[in-house]
Amino acid sequence: MIGTAFGAAIAGAILGPMFGGVAETVGIRLSLTTLAVVAFAFALLALAGRSAPGEKLTADGVRRAFRDIRFIGGLWLNTLPALLFGVLVVLAPLALDDAGWSTLGIAVVFFAAGLSEVVLNPFLGRATDRLGRLLPIRFALAGSIAVAVVLAASSEPILIAVLIGAAGISFGSLYTPGMALTSHRAETAGLAQGLAFGVMNTAWAVGALIGPSLGGALAESQGDPAPYLLGAALCALTLVASFHISAGRMRPREA
Repeated sequence: MIGTAFGAAIAGAILGPMFGGVAETVGIRLSLTTLAVVAFAFALLALAGRSAPGEKLTADGVRRAFRDIRFIGGLWLNTLPALLFGVLVVLAPLALDDAGWSTLGIAVVFFAAGLSEVVLNPFLGRATDRLGRLLPIRFALAGSIAVAVVLAASSEPILIAVLIGAAGISFGSLYTPGMALTSHRAETAGLAQGLAFGVMNTAWAVGALIGPSLGGALAESQGDPAPYLLGAALCALTLVASFHISAGRMRPREA
């Protein structure tokens, strides 16, 4: 269910670049007005929904969660891909723009990359339930290392476009098992799920904040390969750390 929910979130995210691309053709005013109408329609739908029962909030649950290295690991697995995507969305469009690609063409590339995430994440969630969390995390980290290293060495626009799609799969595959791990460890610690997901979203926001700013600064001072190689190094350190986690404790709970 987490994979399906995250796939829905990505479905919204991939429409953003398309709105930007279409705005170049039909105008910013019409595009943003359409977006406002859609947002208002969803607000009306939210009013019609039923509220879920509240959960008990305790300070002990918060303390236990933040003393749990696996809970912290789950948060990091939301920060890391947000950071990687933050670097990608700053540098890759600039590289394609320098190669003469149009705004709409760049938007289509990111739309296709996001679409792959929409399709993949429900299946990734199912694999996480069946195989445990460590295996999907390790595969995603290994793939992210490879993609980041090749991005650092790439200058051909077609190859960069293909790697954006590969990044959508590899970077994005960290989210669902990371969310599942955070949710599971929060439940174990007695931390309310709403608060746990709020903390998790903050962890994502930290990565989304640092990625573009740090990536842009490094690229300007050291060249585009530097932030990609830094991302690859962070993935490699995370992969090494994953082998120090007890696989038995990372398996999904039995019914």
